[in-house]
Amino acid sequence: MKTTAFAGWLALTRERRGFSQNQLALAAGVDPSTVNKLEAGLIDLPRKSTLRKLAPHLHVEEADIFRAAGLRSETPTIERELSEEEWELVELYRGVSSDRRELYRRLMANAVEIFDREPDPSAVPLVD
Repeated sequence: MKTTAFAGWLALTRERRGFSQNQLALAAGVDPSTVNKLEAGLIDLPRKSTLRKLAPHLHVEEADIFRAAGLRSETPTIERELSEEEWELVELYRGVSSDRRELYRRLMANAVEIFDREPDPSAVPLVD
């Protein structure tokens, strides 16, 4: 499901429950700007932890909010395993263009090979 479809679903579901964006955020323990960004379609991939916090206050099952967001609830989540620094990188990644994301994906797919490769003694050093 596209982000705009989820944004509309979330706004409609929230309104049907009688919440303002701020009221829902306060009840769920999330930042009000997060609810605003979700409803504006500005977050491509909502965090599962955020969706889990919102679900009970919207009176929907986790599986339903995950499905509305285009996620599968049975997929493993790595959120608990990431440090704050790693999440900062994830957030930076989420903010770049799709062309740049593709470049990053290609780089990361080859990262182990690139970074673990023995240096070529004939190569010109990039830094002194």
